[in-house]
Amino acid sequence: MAGICLAQLLSPSDARRATFAVAVAAIVLGGRYWIFRDRVSGVAPSAGDMLPFLAGVVGTIVVCLVVAETTDAWWIWIVGAALVAGVVLRTGPTYRKTYGDSR
Repeated sequence: MAGICLAQLLSPSDARRATFAVAVAAIVLGGRYWIFRDRVSGVAPSAGDMLPFLAGVVGTIVVCLVVAETTDAWWIWIVGAALVAGVVLRTGPTYRKTYGDSR
């Protein structure tokens, strides 16, 4: 997910392609290792459970986009990548603590 932020440091045409590639990879990996993992027949994630994660990730990206466009502060994408990585890294242990490891 941090790669989506870092892709914005590329030229605009490359940034679009890199963002798309990273988003597809995140969806594939998320599906493989969360929704369709071994011994789980698929889950229907509730919006309430996903809301803090989505708010953290999407909110950070939106703030970075606004700051970068209004101030020309390209470095904000590096800060955003670190924040998004923190959200992702925090979500894993929290999820396991709440729902277990399914093993």
